[in-house]
Amino acid sequence: MAGYTYPIESGPNAGDHLLFTAYSGRVAGYTKWRSRDGQPSQEVVGTVQLFLPENIKNTTKQNFQNTNNGTALSGMANIIEQGNADNPPEMNTALKALKGIIGGAGDVISASLGVGGESATLAAQSALGRGRTTAAANRHTLYQGPEYRSFSYAYNLMPKSEQESNVLTDIIEFFRMNMSPELSGNAGNFFTPPNYFELKYMIDGVESKHLNKIKPCVLTDFDVEFGGNGSFGMFVSSGASSVVNLSMTFQEVQLITRSDVKAGY
Repeated sequence: MAGYTYPIESGPNAGDHLLFTAYSGRVAGYTKWRSRDGQPSQEVVGTVQLFLPENIKNTTKQNFQNTNNGTALSGMANIIEQGNADNPPEMNTALKALKGIIGGAGDVISASLGVGGESATLAAQSALGRGRTTAAANRHTLYQGPEYRSFSYAYNLMPKSEQESNVLTDIIEFFRMNMSPELSGNAGNFFTPPNYFELKYMIDGVESKHLNKIKPCVLTDFDVEFGGNGSFGMFVSSGASSVVNLSMTFQEVQLITRSDVKAGY
């Protein structure tokens, strides 16, 4: 198993750092059919330990959709609630019966039917003889689920020695290797999915109790920029760049629920 630490003098598992662990195997939400599973089949491929970045961000996003004109049931429910003294007794009886049928389930039914648009509104008006009434006011907000969280980190690295420069080269290869697929099949026309990662914020050598935990992740973006600070500086003996900028983005493969938030995610 490969293990890399930068800067090299910090030593493994010491001080405050961000620990990246790459795994092969299967994990729920990515290489397993299940979206949640407490028993991943994993094998550690290697680790990288970098100092904590200047800023650590945890973004949680939920998705909602607003209906535009209500559904047919929304239109009828609107008319029922408003009422009309001009309706004959038999119509009032029918409206009351319809209201009883819809009841509290009306919103659920409407949501399941989706947005009916203008045609649904007109259908409701026509069905109840109320051409001057619109269902547009009876709109709904429909919950569509959470977004997968992403975590981005940026590092401006200036190795102080050729040895540290070599470690940085190995770290770059480590990330790029583990985020890349492999060809499989006799004709090489299938991809074996890339490895996945576990990220931990470590304070004084133990996982932080105040910074958020992170679910298993895939590395979606990894950018390397060589040179900077006004010139392309190099080590004389090796020709390696003396300034390297790294930026990387990880995406969780499992969605966050209330119980996960309670557990520190």
